Amino acid sequence: MERKTSLQLHNFDGENCTLVNYAVTTIRGWFVELAHPFPLCLISRKEPVTCTVFKIYYNKEMFKLVCCPLFVGFFSRNICLSINTFLMFSKYLDDTPTMQTSKKYYFDKNCFEFNSNLINIQQGRYSKFIFNEEDNAIYPIEITDTLDESIKIASYVLHSLRHNFRPRHGYKYGYGEESHQWKNGTCLLTPMIVRRLLDAAKNVLQKDNNVVRIQPPCYVVGDLHGNYRDVSALCQLFRLLPATSICTCKYLFLGDYVDRGTHQIEVICLLLALKIIAPDTVYLLRGNHEGSRVNGSTQVYGRMSFLAQCYNTFQKKDGYSLWNQFNIIFQYLPFCGVIDNKLFCVHGGIARELCSETLNALEIIDSFQRPCSCEDPLISELLWCDPADSSEVFMLNKKGDDVGFGPNKRGKGTYIFGADAIEKFLKNSGCRYIIRAHQSEEMGIGLRQKARVVTVFSSSHYCGLKNCAAGLLINNGLMTAIIISGKDYVREKKEPLSVWSNSESESISDFVLSPT
Repeated sequence: MERKTSLQLHNFDGENCTLVNYAVTTIRGWFVELAHPFPLCLISRKEPVTCTVFKIYYNKEMFKLVCCPLFVGFFSRNICLSINTFLMFSKYLDDTPTMQTSKKYYFDKNCFEFNSNLINIQQGRYSKFIFNEEDNAIYPIEITDTLDESIKIASYVLHSLRHNFRPRHGYKYGYGEESHQWKNGTCLLTPMIVRRLLDAAKNVLQKDNNVVRIQPPCYVVGDLHGNYRDVSALCQLFRLLPATSICTCKYLFLGDYVDRGTHQIEVICLLLALKIIAPDTVYLLRGNHEGSRVNGSTQVYGRMSFLAQCYNTFQKKDGYSLWNQFNIIFQYLPFCGVIDNKLFCVHGGIARELCSETLNALEIIDSFQRPCSCEDPLISELLWCDPADSSEVFMLNKKGDDVGFGPNKRGKGTYIFGADAIEKFLKNSGCRYIIRAHQSEEMGIGLRQKARVVTVFSSSHYCGLKNCAAGLLINNGLMTAIIISGKDYVREKKEPLSVWSNSESESISDFVLSPT
């Protein structure tokens, strides 16, 4: 298969393209002939003072592709042909002061909202070569026989999903309702294609450490649970463009890609394809649902289990073997990440063993050998534990241990952790905040334990709820929420932000094998 675009953006080596940095104030001057003003939030919000600019030479003309965390612009000389950016959405996540004790990072009280504030302005005949008028995204890379086999299969998967897996008309956001459908009813992710994708993903994932270390700017995405509508919106919103090698951000996904959603196969294949194409840009952590005992439990999840979806998509014989192969790949996923040496990112929470005053927490996690299952108590706690909310503090003080952990309603082997445990872990690890997923949030973002624990949840309308989905932008000392509104969800202006208790009904005991 071969696909050509007018500008070969995937190859920036050679004489056709050079990379330089410009000050934001310089780029601002390029907007003089554009009807829409320069997004002042890039100045007022103290975003990076420089942007990455690719100078592209085409037909004896020079074009500039400007990239920064919040916008992508395409210029001819000093004329802006198109720009994709956000309008700032001034909205308070809560009414409490947001400045934290850290001199470096604090939670930004403003956020961006996706539904009404993503804009695309196109002028001139050149922008059509870059931006797809249908979904405001960059064209995929050209696929030729000279590309590595793993890149070819990953590019094929991305191309198939983008052009043949389309939004379904009449979608009403119901639980179990499909948001997308394959063109002509034919799924292009055949067993052969998926096996090749998984083989390629294994070679890439095993190169990551147990603790991935990332420098900002970085986007963080929480639970997806087979929600293709939200993951595709977030990829578009975050300008996730690894196929064109122009990403100036890193992307960290916190796990729980499968179970409970209608498009689990498509979601996990999308993420693995992105990881293969951009292994140093995209990072996938492991969640508690990336284990065979959980995602194979048809008794708990029925047709919404990952195993059932594999059966439904690939038929029983291929479905079981592919489900098993997926779970082998899941054993290669890293356990946690650290952004800017200050933000500890994990799916569930912290483990009791990591709160020791003598052992280094990150070194302990890095000492595990992958592939591995979730049987070790430390790994299980990283994937299953929760921070105590306000209603559990009294119980934690009464029944908790001397480390700061108490019993969790999820069952034996899982815990909730409070202020004492957080203090010990942060001191031990050298981090200042914990970013995690694992629990649904009304606005997609939740702050616990004096905002030292930030929960991000990225699947809207989760299990029939009307919650929002959200992601985080980590940049320049700020953690900024980017929210996708839930349909029919209206929040009163003065309504305080409530931190939901976990809406999941599962407990770890549901997936523990009974003695024979």
